[in-house]
Amino acid sequence: MISTQIPPCTGFPVTDSDVLAHARAIARDLERRGHPIRVPSENIELPAVDARFVQSAHRMPPRMLMRARLRANMEGREVTDVIVAALTAYAAGPVGDATTFER
Repeated sequence: MISTQIPPCTGFPVTDSDVLAHARAIARDLERRGHPIRVPSENIELPAVDARFVQSAHRMPPRMLMRARLRANMEGREVTDVIVAALTAYAAGPVGDATTFER
């Protein structure tokens, strides 16, 4: 895991400046380690709100993912839509809040 300074658990949602500072800290850490980067840390900016999606990879329990794919398919949705909705709710919440999704 990359070592960066994380904003303290304030009980408030993270701000755009927090997000930008964290992204730049990750890039600086990668630069220090000699990893190739596309954009120098000082040039990193927040993407536009309506920017195209980027591909991302995360480890998920396979059974849960299979269920999510089936349910999304039955509802005429994509799993991406489900993940985006969940992450949007999580990212908008206050730091330290135990976000839960209940039925």
